[in-house]
Amino acid sequence: SRDADTVILVGSESGSTWGFAANLHEALTAQGQRVHLAAMNELKRSYPKARRLLVLTATYGDGTAPETARQFLGRLAAFTSRPAFAVLGFGDQNFPRFCGYAADVEAALHNHGLEPLLPLYGIDRQSAAHFSAWGSLLGGQLCIALTLAYVPPRPRTSRFVLDERQLYGVEVQAPVVRLRFEAEGRMPHFEAGDLIGVLPPGSDVPRYYSLASSSRDGMIEICVRKQAGGVCSAFLHGLSPGEAVEAFIRPNPDFRPSHSHKPLILIGAGAGVAPLAGFVRHNRRRPVHLFFGGVYNTTGGGGS
Repeated sequence: SRDADTVILVGSESGSTWGFAANLHEALTAQGQRVHLAAMNELKRSYPKARRLLVLTATYGDGTAPETARQFLGRLAAFTSRPAFAVLGFGDQNFPRFCGYAADVEAALHNHGLEPLLPLYGIDRQSAAHFSAWGSLLGGQLCIALTLAYVPPRPRTSRFVLDERQLYGVEVQAPVVRLRFEAEGRMPHFEAGDLIGVLPPGSDVPRYYSLASSSRDGMIEICVRKQAGGVCSAFLHGLSPGEAVEAFIRPNPDFRPSHSHKPLILIGAGAGVAPLAGFVRHNRRRPVHLFFGGVYNTTGGGGS
């Protein structure tokens, strides 16, 4: 890292951003650049010969740092080098804080006194075309021919068959559906608060939903709010019992209650209450208080 003229730092939750970063590393190296690739959490105090800092980061949840970037902003305070920077964000434009964490990183780098090499650029749903277009912009700034071409591999999935569905909130224009799936074959191991990545038809980009059940329950349970223009939420809301989804389980160990006998307070709203309900369901050792906020339907048809 001490000899690198280009430093690439990666913020990733599921690992997919690393594939784009590796492709960028390969393309820059082929053009004679000395490149150092690392996680954002591994930011050093200085890179003596670095002329540019390229940050590729996903956004976790509603604008927070992904797993490999949670220490970055704290470490940035001690950063003494002054390379020009560019931030490339990865996200989904259907969500309000599209590339929200990437925007926070760009602002932090600017406030730290670094000069932007390129404006913040967002990659929607791992688009290979967007990545290639950003590579052309970067190559233009570096006065090199930079060709980026990366398509993430399709995740390995299993089939899960819908067994039961219950719809809430239609009367108050906030539809949320509770879905219970059975596995075709062996049920994978998972805990409440883990994630299921669902591939909507025609897409290899997973959408993640928090699980309200554990494998001990013998079923997969999620709650999904219907998003305006949301490809996967519309697909899931349209499922009927007996139909199946292609999906996979991803552990989420940081999102679980600690092992303690002390009282636990949980606060959730809308479909976000799903994993919290799972925590309550599997609690055996401590007092738990769950506070739920949502839209209440006084006609008795349910809430969201």
